[in-house]
Amino acid sequence: MRHIHTTITGITPLLINRCSEETYGGGHASGSRRAPADEAEARLYTDEAGFPVIPQPNLLRCILDAERLIQPVRDLRTAAIKEDSLVANGLDIEGYEMRIQSDCGWAVDERTIRIPSTGKRVLRYWPIFRDWALSFEMTLDTDFLTVASLRKLVDIAGRRIGLGDFRPDRRGPFGKFRVTQWQVESAA
Repeated sequence: MRHIHTTITGITPLLINRCSEETYGGGHASGSRRAPADEAEARLYTDEAGFPVIPQPNLLRCILDAERLIQPVRDLRTAAIKEDSLVANGLDIEGYEMRIQSDCGWAVDERTIRIPSTGKRVLRYWPIFRDWALSFEMTLDTDFLTVASLRKLVDIAGRRIGLGDFRPDRRGPFGKFRVTQWQVESAA
């Protein structure tokens, strides 16, 4: 087991879109629209103290999706687990959410979207972080995956998968990142 202190830093802005009844429920009729800042704020993930966060499952999914990109050349340890995800079996990202670190905070991003049922284009507002970073702790079971393989996956995830809305994995430019801290320790 290895413990890894990690910080990732955004190289493109991070666009957040929390799916909730508040953001997708009512309020779509033109007479009941909220202010852009209120609509954007409703799309933020926040912790109990009200700070913007990224949920741990979102980051884990980002790394799992990177594994999918290099599956044919991955470093398998045993044939018995060949069909399973090595990341899902061997990696634990500690905590349920990571606070978004940003010097500038979030701003309102305005984009048009098309409503599939009507074909109508409407304005929608998202929170965007132009500068951002996440710090988190990972525990890696080296029986499943090497530290070097995990680092390669996180690097690929930052370039080709991304975090948040309209990311590279969804044909968008947002949410790309690079690793700025990677400190490996032996787990107790």
